[in-house]
Amino acid sequence: MFEPKFPFQFVGNDLAIDFVNTRILVRDELVDLIETPEALSAWLEAAGVTAAGRWTKEWLASAGALRQAIRDALTSKAAGKAAPGEAIKVINDHLAQSARQMRLSAAADGYALAPAQEHLSPEAVLGLLAQRAAELLVAADPRSLKNCANESCVLIFKDVSRGNKRRWCSMETCGNRSKAAAHYRSSKA
Repeated sequence: MFEPKFPFQFVGNDLAIDFVNTRILVRDELVDLIETPEALSAWLEAAGVTAAGRWTKEWLASAGALRQAIRDALTSKAAGKAAPGEAIKVINDHLAQSARQMRLSAAADGYALAPAQEHLSPEAVLGLLAQRAAELLVAADPRSLKNCANESCVLIFKDVSRGNKRRWCSMETCGNRSKAAAHYRSSKA
């Protein structure tokens, strides 16, 4: 059984965001939590996604490209900018494998989802992740897509708090660190 070196983070309030959050900073070094096919399988299981078959290095590379495309697209949306064309292309390539066979495209007011023409396997996991990302791009309020306020954290999340005031990926980690640092600074003053 695969044991991750660092625990998986499920703080994004969305499967696609949690997938993006499989790259974390540890002591100022970017660490990939799904750098092997076994790690990807373990993450999917932890995320509650049932995947059939074995993950290969080729599928892992494809998952990594999709993860980066989702990050680029969500980060752009959060900044009020259009997603890079290459990110949209990668997401669309995987959308063709989604259970609902949807296609993401640019629209006058943001993004639109429409049925894809191809008939592909509904069980494709990367298609599911692309579909979830596309749904976020289409429907999420850009103000709800946030980066953790901790400058040493690369995690993002969808803020579903009342008043849209969430600042930290997690109060248990970054939020408590910030509060402890503020308390330490105030006690030294």
